[in-house]
Amino acid sequence: MSIYMLFMFFIVNSISYALSYYALHRLVYLGRAVVTPAYDVSSSWGTWLTDPRMMVLSVSLILSYFLVGKILSAKWMRWLGWLSGLWMGYITLILFYGGPLHFLELSLLYLLGSRLGADSGAVTELISWVSLISIHLGLLIGVFGASRKPKLARVRVQHEGITEAFSGFRILQLSDVHIGPTIGSGFIKTLSKLCDEAQADLIVMTGDLVDGEVRFLGEEVKTFLKLGNKARKGMVLITGNHEYISGAGPWVRFIQAEGGRVLENEHFIIEEADQRLAIIGVEDWDASRFDPQRRSSLSEALEGVPEDAFKLLLAHQPKSAPEAAQLGVDLQLSGHTHAGQIFPFNYLIYLDQPYNVGRYQLERMILYVSPGTGYWGPPLRLGTRAEATLITLQSIASPTNDDRQHL
Repeated sequence: MSIYMLFMFFIVNSISYALSYYALHRLVYLGRAVVTPAYDVSSSWGTWLTDPRMMVLSVSLILSYFLVGKILSAKWMRWLGWLSGLWMGYITLILFYGGPLHFLELSLLYLLGSRLGADSGAVTELISWVSLISIHLGLLIGVFGASRKPKLARVRVQHEGITEAFSGFRILQLSDVHIGPTIGSGFIKTLSKLCDEAQADLIVMTGDLVDGEVRFLGEEVKTFLKLGNKARKGMVLITGNHEYISGAGPWVRFIQAEGGRVLENEHFIIEEADQRLAIIGVEDWDASRFDPQRRSSLSEALEGVPEDAFKLLLAHQPKSAPEAAQLGVDLQLSGHTHAGQIFPFNYLIYLDQPYNVGRYQLERMILYVSPGTGYWGPPLRLGTRAEATLITLQSIASPTNDDRQHL
């Protein structure tokens, strides 16, 4: 295990303990605020929840998520992944929904305590009720959101670099599927139906296909790779940061051995009627953090690309976009952000990524950031929707055909 991974494990462990400590103590406080004296059970469960052993159990449950598919068989232990993921999501919602309300309560009591007098207890009870309702309602809505079939989003890209030969060419973008602790063969069957509906010419997988090792997830990835048979030009993949967490080398070799195509700072050309479409793929932006032998190099990937080709870049993280625009890329497809996945992360994502979700224009280059086809961690999607994106290329000169009116 690299020093970076050891450091990240220490950080995750510390954050898990801090979150668990706050979440469990806050739950006890909220329970005591809303339980009536006639049904006062708070003293018993409150003592149990805030026991140090419960903190250790909570942290252990959270960390067990990272073991499923890596040390434990995903086939037999996916139930643990779900249990761990749901608990992780629960305490996250306590922090992000109950936390601000906790701050509001403290602020009101500090600023208006003397004026409220006897009414301060009513204020505390009201905020506690709102906190409990928002946390548990958010949990239910979030699980429903994550369990929904990804929508097939249709996007039309019109660009001066698209030639007549490739006008109408359809690319199905899948991203951030995260086969692993909670996502498996059932979800791949859902994607198969989406591929049938899309009728794409090419399927691209823009990183974070897996969370785990080949020995536990290989069979499910084999099934996923068969989706390439549903596109005229097959499927092409790139690595994401979770491939490196899971072991990028073994995964790339496995996918290639199964007939899959992984672009590692390289490209290939699709020709139609003597016109060219260059599919360019780079390794993940953070590759060198996990493996010093690997790095993202767009300049290397662009070597030998014909000047007259329409240049389509697959880059897991949108951070590659400014450099890509400068180097003459026409269209970049990315993922990684999950659109924040759980509100309010859709706003906090800007602390790390300059582009969140959807379409952006950088000089003459178009960037499209997928919100992800699956999810990671807590099996929750709240305020976001997973999607598979059907991108139809269209030249400036071509009229919009009837089957693209809604794109």
